[in-house]
Amino acid sequence: MTKFYFITLFTIISFALSAQEKATFSKHFISFRTGYSIPVVSSQIGSPRSEVGKTYINTEETSTGDVISYSEKNSFGSRGAGLNFSLGYGFMITQNFSFEVDFNYLYTLGFDDAYVNRRTKSDKVIYHATQKSQTSMFRITPMFGVYANESLLIRPYAKFGILMPLAGGTSVKLSIEDETGDSFRDLMPVIDPETVIKTARLIEYINTEGGLNIQNRVPTKTDIEAVTSGSFSIGFMARLGAEYKFKNVLDGKLKIFAEMEMQMLTVKAKQTKINKFYSTVNSDALKGIVNNQELLDGAGIDFIQSEFTEADIPEILLTTDYLNEITESSNSSFETKNPDGTANPNYNRDKAYEQLTFRDNYNAFAFMIGLKYNF
Repeated sequence: MTKFYFITLFTIISFALSAQEKATFSKHFISFRTGYSIPVVSSQIGSPRSEVGKTYINTEETSTGDVISYSEKNSFGSRGAGLNFSLGYGFMITQNFSFEVDFNYLYTLGFDDAYVNRRTKSDKVIYHATQKSQTSMFRITPMFGVYANESLLIRPYAKFGILMPLAGGTSVKLSIEDETGDSFRDLMPVIDPETVIKTARLIEYINTEGGLNIQNRVPTKTDIEAVTSGSFSIGFMARLGAEYKFKNVLDGKLKIFAEMEMQMLTVKAKQTKINKFYSTVNSDALKGIVNNQELLDGAGIDFIQSEFTEADIPEILLTTDYLNEITESSNSSFETKNPDGTANPNYNRDKAYEQLTFRDNYNAFAFMIGLKYNF
């Protein structure tokens, strides 16, 4: 079998070398191509945020929280599916072999990474969290090409090279509508501990003075826009296509081509940065209470903030750094205190949140068309 491979390879190379006639050909060329890529070799996408998770979840529940129906699916796909544009320069070493450099841009049309959808039988939201993403990436690809003879009107070729992202990122939009109060209970101690204390004091005052039994449960609605950047990564690109020569246009120097393109790339996450953040109390009745100055004065409270933006949140929520290893000294927890009441050494609100890194999948198969000009 090994001998067969060597014989085949030797035959192909010998044919390519012997096919080099003394026909004149242009050594330099530029090309422009565009096309659309679809996902291949899909993997689970999901979200690194626990509020959303890594799957698609739908539940129908009773008003008391009993589950009537439950469905969960994996979010398989690739972040590399979308529009592709590229501009390339090439040099023909011979009429059959080339070296090329391709500058390409990927713009995806959006992807539902994951969601949690909990509703009552009457379709009232209990908890709804969703993350949508869109990727823009600028890449460079040095590659080698093997062409049939220049004299052919329709000239097939194959190319292969390495795919290197230079710039770009994945933009995400995260939306959370929470009627359970879990988001407020988990994150407000990090955002503004004073608001937690004041809210509990106000509800206790209303229950005591009014003989009521209002639960300390704060519904919230939160919208987040963030960008995840990646570490330097290297992938693989291969193209198989054919070009058609316009004989009567520009002395045959202008060609049109069509090709299939395989892109194999995964990128290790480096950092997520929140650019926009808006969270508010999602209850008109509760907003009316926290904005009632008479009630606030009675509880001995000057003011309770009910809306928060990116200017109000600490660094531990604004920035997430992804590391190869998390240790006992990593800033990897939102819990301000340990169960025994002592300070949590893994919490520092003024530093970036630290989590284990992961790889995003950008594998795709593209159909491309373009123009080529030899000079």
